Amino acid sequence: MTARFRLEGPYGFSGAENARLTGETCAEHTARDFAYCELVVARAEMDFLRAYRKCPDGACRRARRCLGPEFSCRADNSNPRLLGFLEQGAAIDFAYDELQRMRLLRKQMREREWA
Repeated sequence: MTARFRLEGPYGFSGAENARLTGETCAEHTARDFAYCELVVARAEMDFLRAYRKCPDGACRRARRCLGPEFSCRADNSNPRLLGFLEQGAAIDFAYDELQRMRLLRKQMREREWA
């Protein structure tokens, strides 16, 4: 699957939050990051399948890409899964690693600005 991952974007998630400032434990923050990466992979999969064409949600059809976490286009099983269980897990791990890499780059850029 050669879809672009959009790690930053909807639902107010920028990937730059500091978990300690919000009182979140490391495990909760990691779980939230993995849940977000699951959404990213599922959306990329639906975009690759061009499921927006038959999606009952009008917003997806207008934007010509998958927008929501509801995945109402999968409800009727008209769109088969593209990735198997192991491939989907590997894609989620890749998205999580990419998210961590982006955070590290952002941190390094901030340190350079202050130096």
